Amino acid sequence: KTKFALDLAWTLDAALKGLRPIPAQRESVAEPLFFELEQTIALIPEARRTKAILERVEFHRQWLKAPPGEFKGWELLKEFRTIQESQEPNEGTVDLFIQKYDALGITGPSRLHSAFIRLLLSVRETAPQTFLSFFRKHGPDAFSQEDHQPTLYKGKTFAPPALRVARALAELFAAIPAKEAAWIIPFLEKGVAYSPELKLLRTLYQISSIQGDRPKCKEYATQLVRQDPNWFKHWEMLADATGDNSSMKLACLSAALLCPVKEPKYHARVVLKWLKSARAAAPSELDANLLKQMHTERLGFSESPSILSALSLLASPVKSSLFKDMDWIPAVIFSRGTRKKGVLEIAFVLNGQKQLARTRLEQHPATIQAKVGDPIAIRIQTGVGRPHVVDVRTRPDGLSWDAVPPIMAEVLGAADIGNGLKVKTDKGVFVLTARRFPEVQQAPPGHHLALRLAINARTKLWEPVDAHFVPMPNGQTANPSM
Repeated sequence: KTKFALDLAWTLDAALKGLRPIPAQRESVAEPLFFELEQTIALIPEARRTKAILERVEFHRQWLKAPPGEFKGWELLKEFRTIQESQEPNEGTVDLFIQKYDALGITGPSRLHSAFIRLLLSVRETAPQTFLSFFRKHGPDAFSQEDHQPTLYKGKTFAPPALRVARALAELFAAIPAKEAAWIIPFLEKGVAYSPELKLLRTLYQISSIQGDRPKCKEYATQLVRQDPNWFKHWEMLADATGDNSSMKLACLSAALLCPVKEPKYHARVVLKWLKSARAAAPSELDANLLKQMHTERLGFSESPSILSALSLLASPVKSSLFKDMDWIPAVIFSRGTRKKGVLEIAFVLNGQKQLARTRLEQHPATIQAKVGDPIAIRIQTGVGRPHVVDVRTRPDGLSWDAVPPIMAEVLGAADIGNGLKVKTDKGVFVLTARRFPEVQQAPPGHHLALRLAINARTKLWEPVDAHFVPMPNGQTANPSM
């Protein structure tokens, strides 16, 4: 009896397999056969029901529950992929297939819909209009739970489809009529909820600005500033979103002027906004001499330490407010450029690892007079992307290099290379230039060289942050030459 039931189950499975490509036969033939299959399985003792036949039962249950057009949808997808393998589909070809898919009337999240989302992502550059019309019609609620999860393909992990759609819509924003762009907001917000990327936030700001939604503009501009406070445009956007709050507008524009800008015309625009805002500010908020200096200097203000310090003071309240949840981290100045090449490198410890971060001298006037090795404190944004230095202040109570616990390198040999020492250690080979490390170019008798190292966050390599001579223990010889 059991053997007969198993044989009958496999016979019914084969019949259902043959009926699956014929949707018209589902209700009249396939569903009654599936009922018979379930009844037959019930006759088989539980211990004799094989895993293979149970999996076939579940397979048939799933396709019989699927919407009527789903099988045709999978066939369409297969046909499109066959074409895609032989040629790059153009806008017309993609649009034709999407029209056929939409004609099936499939709504709501499903594996098939998710497959068509991935298909459109693969052709978004060659069929941008079809891409836009598809998502405008179906909306963000058609994403399945799977569409919000990272995708693993050929050993590589890709961003969730919902985030990739948001990125693509942000890229295609310029192709959407400005007054009709509101429909992409929910897609972008879903993307930001997963990964608050600058491109998504900037697009949301632009749409909110078109709609005249100032509170939303302020919300998005605040997120932009917190993520990357080193781009003047983010501060300018926040200033534009503050409305009639003249003191905050002046503070934001002051912060914008402290940011490095390669194109003078952009600085000129912000300077004009700053002067207008400064003239509207209360006398108690602004030194009249600063207004006169800014009016006179215009684009030359970045060469004046006194103006930079005054701008830093004006920007301080808004920075304190925006970054108040970020702790001050002890740090030291690792290297600094000249006033014309004002790169400032800062050494600090984050999550137990020594790191280096870069910023600009003019952004943090408190460091303009500081020397290499001087103690400072910094605020770091680490939420998204690479760490950004958002604020710097002096730390007069600190000692040189005290914020970077030493990892001492054992010096195996050293050689004079004319402009410095080339030092071989157990951590690698380093060059100690005479300009940065003048005190270690000549070894005093009875001493050997000790290095303090930090990890460069950009190159991920060890770099010396301090070098000094220490007395040798009795009986020990000096470091050999290389």
